[in-house]
Amino acid sequence: MKRLTILMMVLISFLLIGCDKSSTTTESTSSTLSTTTTTSVSGTESTSTSELVTSTTSLEVTLTFNSNGGTSVSSILATYNVSLNMPTDPTKSGYIFSGWFYDDDTFTIPLDSMLSLEDFEDDSLTVYAKWVEEVVDNHLATEVLSIHSSIYGNTNGNLNNQGLAVFDTVHLLHYYSLGSSVYSYNPDTEDTTVLFSLISGGRATFLNLDGQVLYFIDSTTGFLMSYHLENHVFTTISETENIYASRTQSWVNIVYPFEMYSQSYIGLQRYITTSGSFSSIGSYGLENFNINGTRVYYNPIGTVNLSVMNYDGMGKSTIVYLEDQNVDIIHEALLYRVSYDYVAYFGLILTVDDQMGLYTYNSVDGLVKIMDALGGNLHSLNFDGENLYAISGTSASIYKIDLDTMVSTQFMALQGNDTYLQVINHWFYVGTFGNTSLYRINPVTNEIETLG
Repeated sequence: MKRLTILMMVLISFLLIGCDKSSTTTESTSSTLSTTTTTSVSGTESTSTSELVTSTTSLEVTLTFNSNGGTSVSSILATYNVSLNMPTDPTKSGYIFSGWFYDDDTFTIPLDSMLSLEDFEDDSLTVYAKWVEEVVDNHLATEVLSIHSSIYGNTNGNLNNQGLAVFDTVHLLHYYSLGSSVYSYNPDTEDTTVLFSLISGGRATFLNLDGQVLYFIDSTTGFLMSYHLENHVFTTISETENIYASRTQSWVNIVYPFEMYSQSYIGLQRYITTSGSFSSIGSYGLENFNINGTRVYYNPIGTVNLSVMNYDGMGKSTIVYLEDQNVDIIHEALLYRVSYDYVAYFGLILTVDDQMGLYTYNSVDGLVKIMDALGGNLHSLNFDGENLYAISGTSASIYKIDLDTMVSTQFMALQGNDTYLQVINHWFYVGTFGNTSLYRINPVTNEIETLG
């Protein structure tokens, strides 16, 4: 009996030892919240470690932006596991922003929208802007159109177009008149120089170029003058008080008013540049004067017809009787094309049934309306070889007319009620009559530059 009691006590002792189990847990206080769990079972310890971030943990770092010469960017406070609230991208003249990067040398590691855990090892972090040099498409500034309104000067168009700019197709320069001076502008280098100044104090108008000789009308005297671009010599060509000049081939065409038997007429004279002499002189009652080769296109005074004649005044014929189409007034007529079979294409500003508008006309398509005058204001027809342009609206805007679709669109708002427009390739010169204001519109930037 005593032995049985001892045996039972031993068995109970073994059972108690087998059931002795202890467990302890220790939490790290580091920023990464490392958690270590140690478990002992039957005298053997097992340890496992894991990293976690609880919902109550908030890791933050000050993120600084080095814009590398761009506009300043303020730093932000970034939070782990939260998408960055990025500031506005910086800008830098002549460059395009290409993103933020961790290094300022190779720019190989870009900044993501969310920082990684390693980014929070320090209190602050700096990233760097990468820039790519901007390549500007500058071809519109220097491109030479094969056909444009100013290749000879004010060749075709309107007596109200004063021809204040002309294109030099040899030296690829713009010449423009401002005040009593004529300037030379290089669209490639953007250099401007004074070509000459008139001692009369007048303005050089109706600029026309033939090789090295620039022809113009002195607004003070009305004389047709020339200026040699190489030897810098002025010559008076005609002392008639002229009101218009244009050039075609080797002729400079001049127009002057006169009276005969108490009637007002327009005189037409042709100066031959190769011989320095004048050819046939005629007196005609004409308006809206256009020239193509030896043909003169015009609107007979007191009519609403478009007519054509040879330069010597012979072979007169009427192209179209516009009064048959309820036309009241021809305000402007711009001859923009003559086909090989002599079909003449016109841009016209007309009043039809008491409404002013812009039209086109040719013998194939007839009279086609493009747009109404806005605010009763429409003038200054021009052509660049592809599109017609005109100024319209009470606040003055340039409108472009696509001659393929016959659709007009507002091209650019001007700075005032400008009444002068001259197209040189893709460039525009605009201004007002009776003063020295002149503006130039850059086709690359569309910026309006004040010339005077």
